[in-house]
Amino acid sequence: MNQALIAASVPHRFKPGKSGNPKGRPPGSRNGVDVRKLAKELTVEAIEKLISVARNKKSPAAARVVAAVALLDRGWGRPMQQLEVQSTRAVSERIESWEGFPNRL
Repeated sequence: MNQALIAASVPHRFKPGKSGNPKGRPPGSRNGVDVRKLAKELTVEAIEKLISVARNKKSPAAARVVAAVALLDRGWGRPMQQLEVQSTRAVSERIESWEGFPNRL
């Protein structure tokens, strides 16, 4: 079906190249709700739910572990991960090779 037929068959269709909402959605909002603000307001309740699941002997073991990890990550931060890098060139050679990089673009 070509675009003209689709546009004609759909009532209230926006004209090509024209936005139906030129100003767009306000930053950080979704359907009129500030998602970050809402999440922050529910933080205590969410933490309490994680504690409840982690302590509940009737919760599946996997759910208890996930809840415990989420609590530890939020309380202590995620553990640092080490990265091993192997190279045939010394770090100083690599840095020198990038000298003037922005000017080479």
